[in-house]
Amino acid sequence: MRLGHIGVTDGDAALRYPGDVWHYARTRMIVACRAAGIDAIDGPYANIANPGGYEKSAATFSMLGGVGKWCIHPSQIEIANRVFAPSPAEIAEAQGVVEAMRAAEAEGQGAASYKGMMIDAATTRLFEVTLDRAPQCGLID
Repeated sequence: MRLGHIGVTDGDAALRYPGDVWHYARTRMIVACRAAGIDAIDGPYANIANPGGYEKSAATFSMLGGVGKWCIHPSQIEIANRVFAPSPAEIAEAQGVVEAMRAAEAEGQGAASYKGMMIDAATTRLFEVTLDRAPQCGLID
């Protein structure tokens, strides 16, 4: 690792941390929300003339574990839905992982394999989050 212009990088400029000034506050809020069992929703992005900036802000928050972002203009709604709603492929993968783990548990196994990926109760819970979110987004019943 080496120190880059902004933060730490492994030498690949594509992996350089973007220098989000809200990173600490957002991460702390996400952890607090998770601990309290509530959804972490990010605040507004005021520059409504910059949809790319809104999308980057939303995507960064999503990567940290947030589940939504305020929309203060109608143009931001489609972007937020696209960034935070699981895709059909993500839903299908989550269903496959959960089904594979349930089948393994029925056979008394504590772990399973799904498309070459080792899964267990902890990793399955990560995929269950997708299945919990999908009905909230109106994507599955």
